[in-house]
Amino acid sequence: MGARHKSLKVLHIVESLDNQATETWLRHAHRYLRESGSGDRWTFFSINGPGAHDDEVRGWGGEVVHSPVRMTQTAAMLASLEQAFVAREFDAIDCHHDIMSALYLWALRRAKVKKRIVHVHNTSLALPTPSRIKKALAREPMRLYCLSAADHIVGVSEPALSAFLNGRRARSGRDHVIHCGIQTERFRPDSAQRALMRAKYGVDERTMVILFAGRMIEYKNPLFVLDVLESVIDGGHRAVALMAGDGPVATQLSQEAEGRGLRGAVHVLGWQDDIAPLMHASDVMLLPSMEDPPEGLGLGVVEAQAAGLPVVMSFSVPPEAVIVPEIAKRMRLGEGAGAWASVLNELLSGPLPSRESAASAVAASSFSMSRSMESLLSLYEPSRTAP
Repeated sequence: MGARHKSLKVLHIVESLDNQATETWLRHAHRYLRESGSGDRWTFFSINGPGAHDDEVRGWGGEVVHSPVRMTQTAAMLASLEQAFVAREFDAIDCHHDIMSALYLWALRRAKVKKRIVHVHNTSLALPTPSRIKKALAREPMRLYCLSAADHIVGVSEPALSAFLNGRRARSGRDHVIHCGIQTERFRPDSAQRALMRAKYGVDERTMVILFAGRMIEYKNPLFVLDVLESVIDGGHRAVALMAGDGPVATQLSQEAEGRGLRGAVHVLGWQDDIAPLMHASDVMLLPSMEDPPEGLGLGVVEAQAAGLPVVMSFSVPPEAVIVPEIAKRMRLGEGAGAWASVLNELLSGPLPSRESAASAVAASSFSMSRSMESLLSLYEPSRTAP
């Protein structure tokens, strides 16, 4: 533990405590603090109501408050936010909804808060409305309000922060990049687990296992994995793909695999609460996200490197996510599946750093949970150090 300070009370405003990347990171960060003996008290206000992991967060001492109405009833939702918290005191309010955070800052403008923070997790800065007029008229005023009303703007990557600043120079002491942290020990190589998981899916060590992990949506581009898999197999290699995630493209993915004669080579696994066992079982990971707009961060790339797992990603992932360049390669989607398959083969046939050394490199980086939390806590309270 670092030096002891008073317990911090922090309000996090999130969509819901389900399986989104942002909320998953926050859950892990909260658990890390509690396991480290921190007396900090985190409160989560979920604008979309109950989530799958509410009880887990409460079990670790967190408070979870739900908006009684959905975001579509904006005025009523903001009124419930103000009513729930305007009279309470917090050391910090951390809004995790990009440009929408302007609404939360406004609703809590009279709250007793020392620090107001806008966390930027994406580069698109999209407004969740089908109205093109609302998007055109509201986006820029909301961004400017965030810049004026927040004490800090925090981007999870350089591209995320730059997109929010929109050409402005980062203000010293106010605008920051803080990488989301992972508990690297969760991804330490495990040969026994590798053998167990490969046996589960009937895969021997002569078969290449390609892993995809993410939401099954068009932007994440999971169908491209089938193209790469076909190219690998056509090149004379034995290979299977493990597809972890859920979303509207999952059904199409299964149908495509069936239609291409890949039924036995494609395993659509649904959402996985713990991706580490699949990483241990795999030989390479693909993240072929669409390149416009780019990813806010792509934390799965960092997790793969912590597991010592070679990963090939599109240029959607920011270069700062590459920590072990010997095993993490960025490629243009336009190069095509054949070129991606060639890079996979080159990666796996050449000398690679040990999985243990890759894990150690990530543990020493700004993506470790301890380094990430140290940076975040220093914003909540400047004299504070992480556990």
